[in-house]
Amino acid sequence: MNGNITGLITSVKNNSDANRVIEVLTAEYGMVYVFASGARRLSSRFLPLTNLFTVVSLECTSNGNLLLLKDGKCLGGFRSIETDIDKLSMAADAVKNVRTISANSDAKSKIYALCMTYFELLDRCRDTYQAASATVKFYIYLLHYSGFNVTSYAAEYNGQELIEICRYLSGKKVSEAMTDNTTLDGAREAYDTLAHIYAAQLDMRLGKLFQNDFI
Repeated sequence: MNGNITGLITSVKNNSDANRVIEVLTAEYGMVYVFASGARRLSSRFLPLTNLFTVVSLECTSNGNLLLLKDGKCLGGFRSIETDIDKLSMAADAVKNVRTISANSDAKSKIYALCMTYFELLDRCRDTYQAASATVKFYIYLLHYSGFNVTSYAAEYNGQELIEICRYLSGKKVSEAMTDNTTLDGAREAYDTLAHIYAAQLDMRLGKLFQNDFI
Protein backbone atom coordinates (compact mmCIF):
# COMPACT_ATOMS: atom_id res chain seq x y z
CA MET A 1 0.00 0.00 0.00
CA ASN A 2 1.51 3.31 -1.12
CA GLY A 3 0.12 6.81 -1.17
CA ASN A 4 -1.88 8.87 1.30
CA ILE A 5 -3.75 7.62 4.35
CA THR A 6 -5.99 9.68 6.59
CA GLY A 7 -6.92 8.68 10.09
CA LEU A 8 -6.69 8.97 13.86
CA ILE A 9 -3.50 8.07 15.72
CA THR A 10 -4.58 5.53 18.35
CA SER A 11 -1.22 4.30 19.65
CA VAL A 12 2.35 5.61 19.74
CA LYS A 13 5.38 3.45 20.53
CA ASN A 14 8.97 4.59 20.73
CA ASN A 15 11.44 2.64 18.62
CA SER A 16 15.18 2.80 19.37
CA ASP A 17 16.59 6.21 20.33
CA ALA A 18 14.71 8.50 17.98
CA ASN A 19 12.05 6.65 15.99
CA ARG A 20 8.37 6.03 16.52
CA VAL A 21 5.84 3.50 15.28
CA ILE A 22 2.29 4.84 15.23
CA GLU A 23 -0.99 3.01 14.88
CA VAL A 24 -3.51 4.84 12.71
CA LEU A 25 -7.20 4.00 12.51
CA THR A 26 -8.42 4.51 8.94
CA ALA A 27 -11.77 4.19 7.19
CA GLU A 28 -10.37 2.08 4.35
CA TYR A 29 -7.99 -0.37 6.03
CA GLY A 30 -8.83 -0.39 9.72
CA MET A 31 -5.66 -0.18 11.79
CA VAL A 32 -2.38 0.44 9.94
CA TYR A 33 1.14 0.88 11.34
CA VAL A 34 3.54 3.60 10.26
CA PHE A 35 7.26 3.87 10.99
CA ALA A 36 8.40 7.46 11.50
CA SER A 37 12.18 7.77 11.36
CA GLY A 38 13.63 10.30 13.80
CA ALA A 39 10.19 11.44 14.95
CA ARG A 40 11.21 11.74 18.61
CA ARG A 41 13.76 14.47 17.87
CA LEU A 42 12.50 17.93 18.77
CA SER A 43 13.70 19.21 15.41
CA SER A 44 11.90 16.50 13.43
CA ARG A 45 9.11 17.56 11.09
CA PHE A 46 7.50 14.21 11.90
CA LEU A 47 7.13 14.98 15.61
CA PRO A 48 3.70 16.70 15.38
CA LEU A 49 2.54 13.94 13.03
CA THR A 50 3.05 11.23 15.65
CA ASN A 51 1.12 12.50 18.68
CA LEU A 52 -1.60 10.40 20.27
CA PHE A 53 -5.21 11.20 19.26
CA THR A 54 -4.11 13.46 16.41
CA VAL A 55 -5.98 13.32 13.09
CA VAL A 56 -3.47 13.16 10.26
CA SER A 57 -3.07 12.84 6.52
CA LEU A 58 0.13 10.94 5.80
CA GLU A 59 2.13 10.20 2.67
CA CYS A 60 3.70 6.76 3.04
CA THR A 61 5.50 4.02 1.17
CA SER A 62 5.18 0.32 1.90
CA ASN A 63 7.87 -1.75 3.60
CA GLY A 64 6.59 -5.20 4.51
CA ASN A 65 4.01 -4.97 7.31
CA LEU A 66 4.93 -1.36 8.04
CA LEU A 67 4.37 1.87 6.16
CA LEU A 68 7.23 4.35 6.06
CA LEU A 69 6.31 7.96 6.73
CA LYS A 70 7.49 10.37 4.02
CA ASP A 71 5.40 13.47 4.64
CA GLY A 72 2.08 14.58 6.04
CA LYS A 73 -0.01 17.16 7.81
CA CYS A 74 -2.12 17.45 10.96
CA LEU A 75 -5.86 17.86 10.42
CA GLY A 76 -6.88 18.27 14.05
CA GLY A 77 -6.93 16.30 17.26
CA PHE A 78 -8.49 15.59 20.62
CA ARG A 79 -6.12 17.10 23.15
CA SER A 80 -8.20 17.07 26.36
CA ILE A 81 -8.41 13.27 26.39
CA GLU A 82 -4.73 12.78 27.21
CA THR A 83 -4.87 15.13 30.19
CA ASP A 84 -7.95 13.62 31.85
CA ILE A 85 -7.31 10.22 33.43
CA ASP A 86 -10.95 9.07 33.18
CA LYS A 87 -11.25 10.08 29.53
CA LEU A 88 -7.88 8.52 28.74
CA SER A 89 -8.89 5.21 30.36
CA MET A 90 -12.15 5.12 28.38
CA ALA A 91 -10.40 6.02 25.13
CA ALA A 92 -7.66 3.42 25.61
CA ASP A 93 -10.23 0.71 26.27
CA ALA A 94 -12.26 1.76 23.24
CA VAL A 95 -9.16 1.60 21.02
CA LYS A 96 -8.28 -1.87 22.30
CA ASN A 97 -11.71 -3.23 21.40
CA VAL A 98 -11.94 -1.44 18.06
CA ARG A 99 -8.55 -2.94 17.19
CA THR A 100 -9.98 -6.42 17.76
CA ILE A 101 -13.32 -5.86 16.02
CA SER A 102 -12.14 -3.90 12.98
CA ALA A 103 -9.54 -6.54 12.05
CA ASN A 104 -12.29 -8.91 10.87
CA SER A 105 -15.10 -6.48 10.10
CA ASP A 106 -16.54 -5.44 6.76
CA ALA A 107 -17.86 -2.26 8.40
CA LYS A 108 -14.49 -0.53 8.70
CA SER A 109 -15.74 2.79 7.36
CA LYS A 110 -18.70 2.81 9.78
CA ILE A 111 -16.47 1.89 12.71
CA TYR A 112 -14.06 4.67 11.74
CA ALA A 113 -16.85 7.24 11.54
CA LEU A 114 -18.21 6.05 14.91
CA CYS A 115 -14.77 6.35 16.52
CA MET A 116 -14.23 9.84 15.17
CA THR A 117 -17.57 11.09 16.49
CA TYR A 118 -16.96 9.32 19.81
CA PHE A 119 -13.53 10.89 20.29
CA GLU A 120 -14.90 14.30 19.33
CA LEU A 121 -17.71 13.92 21.86
CA LEU A 122 -15.39 12.55 24.56
CA ASP A 123 -13.07 15.51 23.99
CA ARG A 124 -15.97 17.93 24.66
CA CYS A 125 -17.42 16.18 27.72
CA ARG A 126 -17.33 18.40 30.80
CA ASP A 127 -17.36 15.66 33.43
CA THR A 128 -16.97 11.93 33.96
CA TYR A 129 -20.71 11.27 33.81
CA GLN A 130 -21.05 12.82 30.36
CA ALA A 131 -18.00 10.83 29.28
CA ALA A 132 -19.59 7.64 30.64
CA SER A 133 -22.77 8.34 28.66
CA ALA A 134 -20.76 8.89 25.49
CA THR A 135 -18.91 5.63 26.07
CA VAL A 136 -22.12 3.65 26.58
CA LYS A 137 -23.50 4.95 23.28
CA PHE A 138 -20.21 4.10 21.56
CA TYR A 139 -20.30 0.48 22.72
CA ILE A 140 -23.97 0.08 21.81
CA TYR A 141 -23.27 1.16 18.23
CA LEU A 142 -20.08 -0.91 18.07
CA LEU A 143 -22.12 -3.99 18.99
CA HIS A 144 -24.69 -3.03 16.36
CA TYR A 145 -22.00 -2.78 13.67
CA SER A 146 -20.77 -6.21 14.77
CA GLY A 147 -24.18 -7.70 14.02
CA PHE A 148 -25.63 -7.96 17.53
CA ASN A 149 -29.16 -7.06 18.61
CA VAL A 150 -28.26 -5.09 21.72
CA THR A 151 -31.80 -4.90 23.11
CA SER A 152 -32.23 -8.69 22.97
CA TYR A 153 -28.95 -9.30 24.73
CA ALA A 154 -29.75 -6.62 27.30
CA ALA A 155 -32.97 -8.47 28.14
CA GLU A 156 -31.01 -11.70 28.64
CA TYR A 157 -28.85 -9.96 31.23
CA ASN A 158 -31.78 -8.15 32.91
CA GLY A 159 -30.25 -4.85 31.81
CA GLN A 160 -33.28 -2.57 32.04
CA GLU A 161 -31.15 0.59 32.01
CA LEU A 162 -29.45 -0.56 28.80
CA ILE A 163 -32.85 -1.37 27.27
CA GLU A 164 -34.10 2.12 28.11
CA ILE A 165 -31.03 3.75 26.57
CA CYS A 166 -31.47 1.65 23.42
CA ARG A 167 -35.07 2.86 23.23
CA TYR A 168 -33.88 6.44 23.64
CA LEU A 169 -31.42 5.98 20.77
CA SER A 170 -33.93 4.19 18.56
CA GLY A 171 -34.69 6.19 15.44
CA LYS A 172 -31.82 8.61 15.97
CA LYS A 173 -29.05 8.84 13.42
CA VAL A 174 -25.72 7.64 14.77
CA SER A 175 -24.09 10.97 13.94
CA GLU A 176 -26.87 12.83 15.76
CA ALA A 177 -26.73 10.63 18.86
CA MET A 178 -22.94 10.70 19.04
CA THR A 179 -22.69 14.49 18.96
CA ASP A 180 -25.17 14.94 21.83
CA ASN A 181 -23.39 15.16 25.19
CA THR A 182 -26.54 14.73 27.30
CA THR A 183 -25.92 12.70 30.46
CA LEU A 184 -27.92 9.48 30.24
CA ASP A 185 -29.75 8.13 33.29
CA GLY A 186 -28.49 4.68 34.21
CA ALA A 187 -25.32 4.92 32.10
CA ARG A 188 -23.20 3.23 34.77
CA GLU A 189 -25.60 0.29 35.11
CA ALA A 190 -25.96 0.05 31.33
CA TYR A 191 -22.18 -0.09 31.00
CA ASP A 192 -22.02 -2.99 33.45
CA THR A 193 -24.54 -4.88 31.31
CA LEU A 194 -22.53 -4.10 28.18
CA ALA A 195 -19.42 -5.46 29.89
CA HIS A 196 -21.19 -8.80 30.43
CA ILE A 197 -22.37 -8.87 26.81
CA TYR A 198 -18.90 -8.16 25.43
CA ALA A 199 -17.33 -10.80 27.67
CA ALA A 200 -19.89 -13.48 26.83
CA GLN A 201 -20.41 -12.78 23.13
CA LEU A 202 -17.12 -11.31 21.92
CA ASP A 203 -14.71 -12.58 24.58
CA MET A 204 -13.60 -8.99 25.12
CA ARG A 205 -13.22 -7.28 28.47
CA LEU A 206 -14.37 -3.72 29.02
CA GLY A 207 -12.34 -1.79 31.57
CA LYS A 208 -13.70 0.00 34.61
CA LEU A 209 -15.80 3.01 33.72
CA PHE A 210 -14.57 5.29 36.47
CA GLN A 211 -10.94 5.71 37.44
CA ASN A 212 -11.79 5.75 41.16
CA ASP A 213 -13.01 2.18 40.79
CA PHE A 214 -9.53 1.00 39.85
CA ILE A 215 -7.61 -1.04 42.41
